[in-house]
Amino acid sequence: MAKKRNSGIHAFRANEWLINDYARQIRSLSREIIKIAAIGDFGDLTDAEMLVRSALISAALDRYSEAIGPWAESVASKMFRAVAIRNDKEWREVSKSIGRQISTGFDNPVIDATIRETILKNTSLIKNIPRESGERISRIVRAGLNDGKRADTIARELMATEGFAKNRANLIARTEISKATTEITRVRAVEYGSPGYIWRTSKDGAVRDSHAKMEGVFVEWDKPQALDGMTGHAGEFPNCRCYPEVVVSAYANESRQVASIPEEGLWQKMRLNLQKDRAMLQKSRFILKLLRKPESRTRLAQCLPHQPRVALLGECVG
Repeated sequence: MAKKRNSGIHAFRANEWLINDYARQIRSLSREIIKIAAIGDFGDLTDAEMLVRSALISAALDRYSEAIGPWAESVASKMFRAVAIRNDKEWREVSKSIGRQISTGFDNPVIDATIRETILKNTSLIKNIPRESGERISRIVRAGLNDGKRADTIARELMATEGFAKNRANLIARTEISKATTEITRVRAVEYGSPGYIWRTSKDGAVRDSHAKMEGVFVEWDKPQALDGMTGHAGEFPNCRCYPEVVVSAYANESRQVASIPEEGLWQKMRLNLQKDRAMLQKSRFILKLLRKPESRTRLAQCLPHQPRVALLGECVG
């Protein structure tokens, strides 16, 4: 949900329920992969039989990868349409909170193209899980035979194939939903005029050091960060739980800085500007009070062409 921090900054996090549901659906492939592989029989095979068997399994899983194409596309399509719908709802809430109309809906061609591209990519990622599992089985068998391992030892290593498929499913779900959430958020934010966001982490022991250093840093949308040999925004890295707090209000002009300003410095600038505004308001009230006197109005009329700034008018009428 777009969690409101104040009227100018809103957090857009990947929805955990969608991540878990997506992972659950993709993990269902692992059961079929194990059935096709029939790994439990490997302990009774000779070396030659294991080589032949692993090649047949790899070919069968390749065919299975192609067969699940329509299913994979359907799962990905429903999931990322749900991500887009949720993001649209969050931006509507932002629009209400800041009292300004923001373009919502799905008529934005950039958002539509982003969703379509994400669906195609994820269809391919899901289809590749059986294929990657088959390649893993062949690789373990060949390596085991080259190292002189017993058949039952190789069979035990192959039993981890189900865990491998589940881990891939979990990685795909978190990475891709988080990336899509950030990308759709970026498109809407840029359209609105937002210059960037404050990088947020999950603030726990699992946060990578490179990401922990980004906590509270203001990042411009057109300057994705280079971390660990990869480039992207908060939430766009593999298995990343970071998220952007989007700057969407008048504070945007004050926070348009290079991607190295810590949150404390950003809030300090905002407080200073607010203090200036309050001081100006007090000065204006003082001037209005003075203008009730006829002599002050006369002096103001004489002075105004030379001192147009409110901050200096007090010197004319004081």
